[in-house]
Amino acid sequence: MAPSELLTLISEFNIVVDCPDNIPSCYLLNDACVLLNKPLVYGLILSYEGQVSVFNFKNGPNYQGLYPAPPSSCSVPVCEEGRVLGVLPGITGCLQANEVPKIIVEIVNSLSSKLLILNTLTLETNIIDFQNRNQRELIEKLIE
Repeated sequence: MAPSELLTLISEFNIVVDCPDNIPSCYLLNDACVLLNKPLVYGLILSYEGQVSVFNFKNGPNYQGLYPAPPSSCSVPVCEEGRVLGVLPGITGCLQANEVPKIIVEIVNSLSSKLLILNTLTLETNIIDFQNRNQRELIEKLIE
């Protein structure tokens, strides 16, 4: 999808929820949400691990605040190689869905500025706090 088509598509919505299957899509969707000032509820799954965060909400960080630069293509397995536990997409999706009403009613205790990591083998969860590195100005310069 071309960036202009993506901007047109998501401009109609108040909140974007995603679970991308590749890293470039994460950056593209993040940039579009930053430009349109839309909160992005992010989910990622790989093997036995799910990750959930909220980006670009109430001046919080965006995806590039967590991952300033993309990893090398050889360090990230594609979905076909990742072997995902069958229930993991549902669990991760439920955690993402849990964040949407928090955004709607503006609950401060969302996963904005935090990354929730769930290991379904051990059922351990970790929440990592990360800094706000607002990339809006950089993104706007890149599209000029």
